[in-house]
Amino acid sequence: MKYFSSILLCSLLFVFMVISCQSGVSDTATKAATSTTSAKIDSSVLLDLAKILSQCQKVEYVLYEYGITFETQSVNEMQRFFNFIQLEIADTKNCPSKYDGGVVFKDIEGDIKMAMELNILPECKQVVFNLNNKTYHQVFSDKGIDLFKEIIKMRQGE
Repeated sequence: MKYFSSILLCSLLFVFMVISCQSGVSDTATKAATSTTSAKIDSSVLLDLAKILSQCQKVEYVLYEYGITFETQSVNEMQRFFNFIQLEIADTKNCPSKYDGGVVFKDIEGDIKMAMELNILPECKQVVFNLNNKTYHQVFSDKGIDLFKEIIKMRQGE
């Protein structure tokens, strides 16, 4: 019972953090929307995504071309990755036909709850996921791209 209460508390905290982050993001997004015409998804999609990720304890990252795979077990990692997903719909016209990597979110037992693909190229910064029988191509933030570039540098010994 104590374990269940802890998980429930962490899940609620995660959802509240997402909501508060999204309200700050929406203020910034509103200002940005006046200067650009990029299409955005409804923020409820990210709230639905946050609900799924709040059930997860493990994240597995894979960078296909580099042969890099690693897994972390941290609720904070879910939040960090979630913050890299933007409300803006990615412009996929310059994207290659294959993805640079993938991310798999798992519950404590190791069961997959969500899988995503991503591109980390300057001309194609996107994260792709399926939610409620719909595929979303969202802009992947520069901070997210920087994280993967650092991982590649570390693994290549640069």
